[in-house]
Amino acid sequence: MSQLARRRFLVAVGGLSVVFRFPIVANAQDAALAPGTETSVDAWLRVGPDGRVTIKFGKVELGTGIATAIAQIVADELDVPVANVHATDADTADTPDQGVTAGSASLSTGAIPVRKAAAELRSLLVTRAAEILGVDASDVVIEDGRAFVPWTPSKKLSIGRIAAGKPTGRMIGPTSAAVKSPSKYWVVGTSLPRVDLAAKVYGRFSFMQDVRLPEMLHARVVRPPRVGASLIAVDDSAAAAVTGYERFVRQGNFLAVVAHSEWGAIAAADALRATWTGGGIRPAADLA
Repeated sequence: MSQLARRRFLVAVGGLSVVFRFPIVANAQDAALAPGTETSVDAWLRVGPDGRVTIKFGKVELGTGIATAIAQIVADELDVPVANVHATDADTADTPDQGVTAGSASLSTGAIPVRKAAAELRSLLVTRAAEILGVDASDVVIEDGRAFVPWTPSKKLSIGRIAAGKPTGRMIGPTSAAVKSPSKYWVVGTSLPRVDLAAKVYGRFSFMQDVRLPEMLHARVVRPPRVGASLIAVDDSAAAAVTGYERFVRQGNFLAVVAHSEWGAIAAADALRATWTGGGIRPAADLA
């Protein structure tokens, strides 16, 4: 049997199509929470007395517009004006730990718990509004950040009044309130002015390099010369002569220096004398 060359085969069939099929999550409610995700609604969202909603988002704005997008998501779920929704940047003291901001995953994965928390919060607001108005929860409508019943539309309660500054005590998970169908989105998918752009254009935006905090220190990691090397000893006598040097930090084989300025940390790391043993580059075959 004669063999058909690959080039001749492609010419004969006119081309070759290779199709990969990936599962698509049609709705954020269908996506499971990542292991270790914070499940308390109060950890993600806060409603102020004035009805403004604060999102405690564990991601940072790096120029991709996530602060605007996450506000749109929450505005949709809560039925509040998007102008009344504000997303904070990741703060180790106040926001859930969502890991790094990278790989364009801030919304595809990072927004899932926020949307679910917003849906659960809306469910609670409806329940509380029904109690205040003396009606069934199924009769309550929330629009523009206010709850009411259709037959008395003039009697409206702001979500700030309903929330009353109280913790929700609600959790998100497999049994939490369902998020909206994409067909009911009214702000997601629309084009809005990005909340981060004005500050960047006028030089007011604080990038990481611009952050200054009271008594802030700078650190620099000291790397071993070989992968897997063990730290035997540390001599910081030369580093101590560097202006602003504070100390070195050692945890097992992890080593870093701390100083009062970024340049001080860089210089101290260069001056630090660390003794390492062992280690080496793993063979390429072992990395396959």
